[in-house]
Amino acid sequence: MKRIAFISDLHGDLHALDDALAAIQRIGCELVVCVGDLVDFGLFPDETIARLVERRIPTIRGNHDRWAVEKRGEGSAWSGGWELSSASRAFLRALPTSWSTVLEGTRVAVHHASPRSDMDGIAPDEMTSARARMYLDLADAEILVVGHTHIPCVIHVSDKRIIANPGALLRASVESTDGPEAPGIFGVLELPSRDFRVHRASDGAEIDIVRRRLWP
Repeated sequence: MKRIAFISDLHGDLHALDDALAAIQRIGCELVVCVGDLVDFGLFPDETIARLVERRIPTIRGNHDRWAVEKRGEGSAWSGGWELSSASRAFLRALPTSWSTVLEGTRVAVHHASPRSDMDGIAPDEMTSARARMYLDLADAEILVVGHTHIPCVIHVSDKRIIANPGALLRASVESTDGPEAPGIFGVLELPSRDFRVHRASDGAEIDIVRRRLWP
């Protein structure tokens, strides 16, 4: 049995990240993967990026990460009112847009919003079976993990194929954020059972999430 932890939409909240990493260690996860949006809203974008680098956590780019590098061109990058360091800018520019692996015979893929773009968010209450299968096929995966919407959920497309969202790790924001929030949480995928659960960063407790089944 293997457990993979997924952290997403950190948005510069270093303290939530540290709490999550401690909880993830207690749960016993072999791997941690970051689903993007490292910057904006929170106070510590440089420190958040540095922690991911220090822990060697596989990380993909979110739309806020892309915007931070694009906002002022090559000379600097802006994140919620804080100038990013040159090391942070280099890290954000080098991030891939997806990550994938095969564990316990299961193909797992990670995209920030969806395999179509970093702005194409997947909403569980609007998902159809055909659209969900399209996303999974584009990702060439049996399990697709996304972020972006901040909505923790798992969508079962068949008995083996699922789309999951760990929700937002962001807990303390100095800026207003739009849309539904479930701050300070992360996801854990268990293989080969393909069980997906979401936990609070503060204490590791499991929380209720949206669960949908799009078959038989």
